[in-house]
Amino acid sequence: MPNLARLSAGGRLLLTTFSKTLASRLSDGMDKLLGAASEARRRVEVLHLHEISQLARRGCSLTIADTEEIERRLHEARVDLDPRFTDGFLLAEWEAVVDYWGIREWEAHRDAVRVGRGSPLSPRQRRQLWDVFTRVREDLDRSGFATWGDVCDRLRQGIGDEGVRPFRHVIVDEAQDLGPRELRLIASLAAPGPRALFFAGDIGQWIYRWPFSWISAGVDVRGRAQRLRVNYRTSAAIRRFSDALLPAKLAEVDGEEETRQTISILRGPEPEIVAGKSLDDEITALARWLRDLRARDIEPGQIAVFGRTRQLVCERAEPAFAQADLTGRWLAPDSDLATDAVAIGTMHVAKGLEFRAVALVGCDAEHMPLRYAFARADGDDARRLVEERERQLFYVGCTRARESLLITHSGQISPYLE
Repeated sequence: MPNLARLSAGGRLLLTTFSKTLASRLSDGMDKLLGAASEARRRVEVLHLHEISQLARRGCSLTIADTEEIERRLHEARVDLDPRFTDGFLLAEWEAVVDYWGIREWEAHRDAVRVGRGSPLSPRQRRQLWDVFTRVREDLDRSGFATWGDVCDRLRQGIGDEGVRPFRHVIVDEAQDLGPRELRLIASLAAPGPRALFFAGDIGQWIYRWPFSWISAGVDVRGRAQRLRVNYRTSAAIRRFSDALLPAKLAEVDGEEETRQTISILRGPEPEIVAGKSLDDEITALARWLRDLRARDIEPGQIAVFGRTRQLVCERAEPAFAQADLTGRWLAPDSDLATDAVAIGTMHVAKGLEFRAVALVGCDAEHMPLRYAFARADGDDARRLVEERERQLFYVGCTRARESLLITHSGQISPYLE
């Protein structure tokens, strides 16, 4: 990235990712690498994906429909639909197939590949469902509502109409979490040429999107991908522990299988798993760990506490901070990591970040995996995908730690740790 910025005089570069918090950290990193006031830094724009999509909304009254809005409209549009197709099924089908791919024609829906969506649908069933989705789509259009995928398509089409690509190079971090419509938008942003597009990602950290082959979205990386084998961020002990959470092989975006064969240059203690008989025991263990870190001169800003939900973190971290005479600060895009406060957040917010020491709290059977996450999973394939996401989210949390990793739970231990 720094070399591209320095060598591409006169060309603009985009560095983007899915997370607002990570985009803020990447921007700070570019300031340090290139110099905040340098000519090279002025050519680099660091935007998270939704900031890019918002460009398509300028000058229009477009409103983004959230999940509750979509759920309501699907329920109203179902009319005499077979009750076996629950509202949960309709929403999942919308999110994983119809809106995921931006399907607006019956033929495309009829032929769509429904990866991870359970039992196959007959042509008649697809036709019935398509009538519901058509009503919802028309209702959204009339009301001035759109999904984020629609906004991505609108911006991509605008770029095509103007015939001017805004960037010479586009670099994407955490690329494994792009959906097909987002991927197509990214591909449209860079003018054709050497190193126009560069994607960095780890399929083991896939937690947001439904699986699909990139070539089906028009981006072919076959034979052009390189796997990094040296881990400069996580100690060997934490890497071994984290890798054991994942299957031996994972399917990459180019269809090839990936095996985790990296080596770590850092050394450190084995991850510590503490089982408390009660919530108070878990809080006490976390406080003891925090005090020990401070005794080793590890600054609060180099420590993080994460959990599956915000409530889990609040219940455990806040009383532990009081016992350890520390304060915590919830991670946000504009928060400063170099502070006297311990970073706190959910595992989702942790993506892309790193700390010397990380505690994962509330890792019990109810919350890791999160039972609520399976509520909308309709069929064995859908449940399997939720299971994969939960396991890989746990992997994300573990791999935020460079040197020290603490995992706590009270009650029945998470099946991932048994």
